[in-house]
Amino acid sequence: MRPVSGLRIQRLHREPVVVAMAEDHPLATRPTLRLVDLAGWAVVKLPRERARLIDDLLRSIPADTGAAPAGSPAAVAQEANQYMTLLALVAAGMGVALVPDSVRPLRLSGMRYLALDEPSASTSLMVATRAEPGHPAADQLRTVLVEEFGDAVQARS
Repeated sequence: MRPVSGLRIQRLHREPVVVAMAEDHPLATRPTLRLVDLAGWAVVKLPRERARLIDDLLRSIPADTGAAPAGSPAAVAQEANQYMTLLALVAAGMGVALVPDSVRPLRLSGMRYLALDEPSASTSLMVATRAEPGHPAADQLRTVLVEEFGDAVQARS
């Protein structure tokens, strides 16, 4: 993340990205997947403005087994605005999805999650506050967030 004048930006938590897919998908029996394994398969996703890092990962997957140039988006079957809708599309066999690991507790019949064997495939929870001390309540909220999530960052880094 680029520095922004007047803001203090801090990563609170980093989590891996996982693959959500229908139980009967041909790749569903594998223990882990790589991004290249998803080449040629339809994907469902959140709009780019809601999940830019995941969208970037999807754009790194060729539309098929190498015929598309790097940076081409994977074949997008559908976009959804909420994770539950996205997972319903996955369970219905509309496509696979890349989601943050924290989405795993959301389970629908007919779908499963697979680990993604890509070290750079992660998302982050960030907090941005004024660089200078501000309102006491805002400063306290930042402190609570760092205490709550900061240990998770150190434990997983």
